[in-house]
This record gives sequence, structure tokens and C-alpha cells, in this order.
Amino acid sequence: MLSINTNQHKRCINAYIILLLVAMLVACSDQQENKIEVGAEESQGGFSLPQNLQANALPANGQIKAYFIVDNNPRVPMQFDGEMAHITIPKLSSGPHVFRIEFEFDYTEESVEPLMLAAADTQLALKAGTNKLDFDGVYVYPDSDDDSIENFKELENGTDPRDSACLFGQVWNGCTPAATPDAV
Repeated sequence: MLSINTNQHKRCINAYIILLLVAMLVACSDQQENKIEVGAEESQGGFSLPQNLQANALPANGQIKAYFIVDNNPRVPMQFDGEMAHITIPKLSSGPHVFRIEFEFDYTEESVEPLMLAAADTQLALKAGTNKLDFDGVYVYPDSDDDSIENFKELENGTDPRDSACLFGQVWNGCTPAATPDAV
């Protein structure tokens, strides 16, 4: 005759549920976050392209580049892996710090200056241990020619973001399309 101890059976089920939950947490932690944990040691992490720049039809005569700035120090280029820009942040002291991330369109033609597409600033008072640095929801999208159309939208449309005479939706209205910009 087979006898089953209900307490032993409950413990097995509870252990199985805990094991399943731990496995799910480990799987979720492998997903890349849009944050960097900054601490007393060198930190590595990445940020995805701002939502407005993801999967946009930008001209083929350039590429998006990203830069990271800490406390108004020189810009540090970030490395892209798909739509993620990765950075290694050197060891930082405790206390307040200002962080900036910039995304720009870099034309392949050397005579054309890069065009700022998005930027975000945030402040973080670093404390002992781990601090989360996050830029979600704070991006600003510049409009270089002050025509009320952001640069990234003009690039998508094929108009020159530096020429306010270039009317949105009218690529050949006496202006140079963004795909073949004049030297600035």
C-alpha cells in the first residue's frame, strides 16, 4: 500500500514554485535595461535609442552616433549594438553629478557638421553602493532651423533640418533635401 505524507507533498510543491520563480527572475534579469548602475567602481551599461529615433527612415548618407558626458567633461563616444548604445563609466566619487547623453546624425560627408537628434540631462547624487542612472522620458528633440519641426522628423521627411525655407512635406521647394545636404 502506498502512503503519501501531505506535508512532504506540500513542501515539494512549494520548492518547485520557488525554483520556478527564481528561474523567471534570472531570465528577466538578463534583459538589457535602459539604465546603468553607477557606483564606486567602473560601471558598464547601455541605453536604447530614444523612442522617437527607433526604426526611423533616416538618410543613407550617415549614421546615428551617441555620446555620454559626465560633469561637463569631454564627450565619450558610445558603442552601438543594434539599437543599444553602450558605455563604460569610470569610477566616480560620491556626491552630485550631472550626466548627459546625446544622439546625433553624422553625415558621411566630412564637410557637413553632425546634426543633433536628441539629448537628455539628469542629475544624480551618488551614494555608497549602487545607484541607478536613468534617462527615460527626459529626451529633448532639437529643431536646428526653428521651424517647429524636430530635426529627426525633417530627416525622415527628406528636408534639410538646417534650412527653415525647406518646408516640411515639400522636399523640392527651393531647398536641398537632407539626403544631399549642402556644406554648413
